[in-house]
Amino acid sequence: METRTMLPRSLIPVFGAAALLICGAHANADTAQSKTHLGGKVSGLVSLTTTSSIAPGTTAQLSRVVATSQGSVAPLVIPHGAVLVVTDVTLESFGPGDAFIEICEAGPCSVVPLRIGTTDRFTALHLTSGVPFRAAPDVSNFLGSDSSVLVTAHGYFAMDR
Repeated sequence: METRTMLPRSLIPVFGAAALLICGAHANADTAQSKTHLGGKVSGLVSLTTTSSIAPGTTAQLSRVVATSQGSVAPLVIPHGAVLVVTDVTLESFGPGDAFIEICEAGPCSVVPLRIGTTDRFTALHLTSGVPFRAAPDVSNFLGSDSSVLVTAHGYFAMDR
């Protein structure tokens, strides 16, 4: 005759929780991801800024890469056959009042893909699909703005097919 030892019902949740903790610890042992939330490589992300704040009524170019995968600072160079896809923009306002900017392709701003207005000292804009640029974008601070601004854009390079 075979004898079985049954666990008391009060211990079943304890063993279940222990099993989950053991499995969970193993699953989270390596949390580094090889791809970003957008599906691209982390090394492909770029952050761009102007060389200084932009006064009302003036324009500057987002042409300086402030953070690359190697942690260096360098001028923006869009690879041949690629576009810069801007996915996030931060706007820091230096002074009281409103700040209004537009970001468009370098040169005459005939098409304005991004316009941002804020009364806050710091504003972050997250773009669901991203906005493509073939050259370093220009940032214009409207003449009616009350504040100088510092603009940082984040994005990645994508092949233009």
